[in-house]
Amino acid sequence: MQENARECNEVSLDFTNCVAAFSHIIGKKLLEHFQTMLEPYALEYRQAGVLWHCYESPQTQTQIAAMGEMNQNYARIFVDRLEQMGLVQRVQNPKNRREKLICLTQKGKEVAVQTYQLHLQSQEIVLADYFSHEESLALQKLCNVFMTTFLSKHKERICQ
Repeated sequence: MQENARECNEVSLDFTNCVAAFSHIIGKKLLEHFQTMLEPYALEYRQAGVLWHCYESPQTQTQIAAMGEMNQNYARIFVDRLEQMGLVQRVQNPKNRREKLICLTQKGKEVAVQTYQLHLQSQEIVLADYFSHEESLALQKLCNVFMTTFLSKHKERICQ
């Protein structure tokens, strides 16, 4: 028994090279900080994400759910709340009469831009606590590579 304990102690579990631990910790810090910056808008960070996804082009609830990795009922609740706030409206999809597209209102477009700018400010503030400016830029480049690859690999699932 004591020999097994000694063998276990000889193994190093160095979490400083663990991408999962890093992404979890920095992701939590970023989301917590961003959520505090969203308080004046009465939005949750995921609702801001819905606005961003609908900014370039209208999205279906299925697309919103896939991009946010949430079930469709949860996406519906988000969209309902955004609609009540006057930020989105549901419009009949001309290509599929059984489907509604989620479109931003003018107010929704303005809030999407404002919250995205807040997100970038929040990211800069949080990353400055841990990284030099150069390291932060390198991390953002890696993030861009990952997200571009992720989106291209999962485009079919996201853009159904």
